[in-house]
Amino acid sequence: PNPHPRCACYTPDSSFLKLSVYNARHQLMGKPGRQLLAYEAALVGALRPGYRSVPLRCPNGGSPIESCSLLVHIELTPLEPNQTQHVIPATPPQQSADPLADAPPPVPGSLGRAAGR
Repeated sequence: PNPHPRCACYTPDSSFLKLSVYNARHQLMGKPGRQLLAYEAALVGALRPGYRSVPLRCPNGGSPIESCSLLVHIELTPLEPNQTQHVIPATPPQQSADPLADAPPPVPGSLGRAAGR
């Protein structure tokens, strides 16, 4: 794991940063695996620079874990003009005439679409 992760965020008011804490020694069916112990998600645009204590949540239900937090150092640096030249502007998805045309296929055993539609 990278102790100093960095990323570029082009839409801070609609992007989230997820912090996760795993138990890397957890065994899944006799095989090494990772077990999620706690997490938190924060809106990037709401982050403040400096050292912050981030309260963590339980992965089962999302309720806050009492006296459980992660100390992080947040550094926000504006992007240089040459770093934004490859940004693709967000465009709204195209609407089709049939609102169910883009729906995922029904799950086997579920009702799915009504017959004749």
